[in-house]
Amino acid sequence: FTLCGFLLTPLLTLALAASDCSNSRAAVLCTAAASGCLAGNYLLVFALRRLGLSVALPEGQLARARELLEQHGSLAGLLNTLLPLPTIPLIVASVSVGANVHMMLAAMTVGRSTRYVALAVAILSSRHVSRRLASSTDRRRTE
Repeated sequence: FTLCGFLLTPLLTLALAASDCSNSRAAVLCTAAASGCLAGNYLLVFALRRLGLSVALPEGQLARARELLEQHGSLAGLLNTLLPLPTIPLIVASVSVGANVHMMLAAMTVGRSTRYVALAVAILSSRHVSRRLASSTDRRRTE
């Protein structure tokens, strides 16, 4: 679940490119992928809190991390998922310093959903353009 950016994006790309899925099926795939990532992130947060795991950093660095995550946690979550960056360190840091994890995970879901929808639109529209070009080329050959 937590390898959404690293593993899921290429697999989703392959699924959309290799299959002849409709727009509604692509929407279901994107929604399922983003929902699975959200569920996996919440399970990771639950496990980190339950096991009491935290980052072992000096108090000064933890205070600075807490301050940054309180000010920019949502933006960090959004950018973290729009760009191909690992999410686990951000989640671990947020849990460790007691930042607003729920808001950051919501921002991560918005970022992932945006990335997956943009990916689906790019693949499906390129397939549509490719088919139109192929059909116009076939018509020219028959004429």
